[in-house]
Amino acid sequence: MSANVRNASGTVVLAADDARAAWAQNATRASVSAQFPVTGLTPGATYTATPAYRSGNTGNTAHFDNRFIRVDPIP
Repeated sequence: MSANVRNASGTVVLAADDARAAWAQNATRASVSAQFPVTGLTPGATYTATPAYRSGNTGNTAHFDNRFIRVDPIP
């Protein structure tokens, strides 16, 4: 799972990418997380972060119990 970050007009500021994704490669339950910086955002502006996920094989299905995106400003 990664995330697409968009500004208020809907323009993608940062696209979801496997290089910034939390991932698991097994057939059992797993808990994973990822953290990555997003630069160039304007203080006080509104942005949306939408989860993006995929399964690497068309024969597989991926199930998610929950998805959580947290944004922390860095001073």
